[in-house]
Amino acid sequence: MQQYLLEQGLATHIVIPPNLEHLECYAATEKNARKTGAGMWQRPEYAYRETTTLGSTDTGFHFIQGKVTHTAESKTAIWINLEGKTALRIGKQNLGYFEPDMRKNIVGKRVQAKGWLHYNKKRKELFMQVHHPASLKVVDK
Repeated sequence: MQQYLLEQGLATHIVIPPNLEHLECYAATEKNARKTGAGMWQRPEYAYRETTTLGSTDTGFHFIQGKVTHTAESKTAIWINLEGKTALRIGKQNLGYFEPDMRKNIVGKRVQAKGWLHYNKKRKELFMQVHHPASLKVVDK
């Protein structure tokens, strides 16, 4: 059923460990649906949005892209900060899925991410949890 929804452009795949079954199959199916413009992929609201255009009310599920300005580490996570007051959070429990040098190699690069945006009122910025590399892609090297 999941593969059918992805083929028709009626869904996107999100990877949340430890549920990694069918990862490659679902990713390839979604990529093909995007390429052919199936279903939702023909609609502009499902295109990647620049992080510089996002505001405090842009919460919920989004496809975002932007340039990495810097990274930081807290007790529980690695933070990837993008232009436009948006950050990606990778919990330390999920770091094993990412390349070890990812933090060093990503600064200055443009990335795309998909997931749920939340607004942190205290920090006055948006953030997105990224659980697996399947939801984070470097688009320029």
